[in-house]
Amino acid sequence: MSTNNCKGRSGAHRVAPVASAVIIRNMSKYANLSKRPGNSSWFLQKTNDGHEMTMDHPYMKSIYAKNYDRNAYGAYLWSQYRIFAELESAVVPLKDDPCLAPVYDELLHRTRALEVDLQHWLGGLELPGDAKYAKMRAVAEAYVRDLQQEAGDAKALLCHHFLHYNAVLSGGQFLSGQICAVESINTEVDSTGVSFYIFPEVKRPAARVKQYLIDMDTIDLSDEDRDRMVPIMRRVYDDMGKIFDAAHEIAPRDGRAYEATKADKLLGTPDAKEELRLTLAALRKFDGSDGSRILLSLQGKIIDVTAGAESYGPGGSYNLFAGHDVTRCLAMMDLGEASLDDLDFVPETEDSKKSLESWHKRLTAKYAIVGELVKPIKLTLDELRAFDGQDGGKIFVSLSGRIIDVTEGAASYGPGGSYSLFGGRDVTKNLALMDLSEESLNQPRFVPGTEDAKKSLESWWQRLTAKYPHVGEVVGIDSPLRPNSPL
Repeated sequence: MSTNNCKGRSGAHRVAPVASAVIIRNMSKYANLSKRPGNSSWFLQKTNDGHEMTMDHPYMKSIYAKNYDRNAYGAYLWSQYRIFAELESAVVPLKDDPCLAPVYDELLHRTRALEVDLQHWLGGLELPGDAKYAKMRAVAEAYVRDLQQEAGDAKALLCHHFLHYNAVLSGGQFLSGQICAVESINTEVDSTGVSFYIFPEVKRPAARVKQYLIDMDTIDLSDEDRDRMVPIMRRVYDDMGKIFDAAHEIAPRDGRAYEATKADKLLGTPDAKEELRLTLAALRKFDGSDGSRILLSLQGKIIDVTAGAESYGPGGSYNLFAGHDVTRCLAMMDLGEASLDDLDFVPETEDSKKSLESWHKRLTAKYAIVGELVKPIKLTLDELRAFDGQDGGKIFVSLSGRIIDVTEGAASYGPGGSYSLFGGRDVTKNLALMDLSEESLNQPRFVPGTEDAKKSLESWWQRLTAKYPHVGEVVGIDSPLRPNSPL
């Protein structure tokens, strides 16, 4: 019996995924208007334990370590063939159902790709009749029977669709690389053997995952719908655990943790003793552009994820996180831009607390903590005056109302230095006009009137922030200074 009470984007199914910046922005705005998490983040939170279990399974670790047994891997692929063939057979008749239409995409279908791979691994589409394959056959067919019973139930099928396709689009890309290395497969020539993980029409799998999550959030699911779907998703993870068990029992092999395997790609181990102190503005420069360093912050700690550039660098699954604070994103399992850089976020639910704890443990086990995120300082001009380096204290200057910590340049900006006049002051007009007089100090609202003055101000900003951190801003500059201001 079909369940057609979902509301969402309906109509003919898409044949090509299109990532839309407009949609992303609109979804981000929507996320800010409601405390109810989107479908994607809510389900990811609720099933995070299952995801962790599959990532840490001994069978998966044997693939990470490039130590898998070929017969066991062929049997695993056969189980995926049976599952995807049944899933796609059940979904196609419901492709226009409001619960499936937003995420349905024939370019994601895996049945044909798995048929190609099975010829490579098993020499055909049938699992051998040897006794060692009996458990795999039993658990895979049990999964297929569940799918058959859920045929016609669009919400139940959406659970399988959501978990399986996103798993292949994201984690499958890493598995493909490990297998290609062992089997000497060059996917640019012939992807046979790893076709399961290759999407020829999808140029950027990471972007496609993001688009899927956005599309998933357009489906109107009630709280009752969600509560009914979570046990189905958890059952999917349990069933996948049984499939991994069966594959591992065919030929047990030693393996390595996912984090340890990815760490093999280190170009240089980050200095664990490094103690950076960066504001958000400074952190954003470390986004991996042009092969540069990649940093992110989580709960105020700066983590160097440069070794995971394939995930956090340009084109990676988590590239959105590079150069940002991701505390809210990982607590809420929300990949929307609106959840980035929320320094005031505090997890309120047990699910978000567990998710944050899990991610913190996972990231810090693999990457070094290299510093702390500094919340932007907000000072009035009066308060700024205290930071003039007297008695060896901090030295701040302000340029166009933006505060720069020049303490490291105390020889120039501290007492007795060439620019000591600037310590604790706004120097916008001084540097625009190259005027060292006291009369030009503390005019953050000064607007250069000539091209030379504009260029001078821009040049000084670039020069100062290339050497010293931008740590905050001057507030209250739209109001006159207090009559008794020492300035």
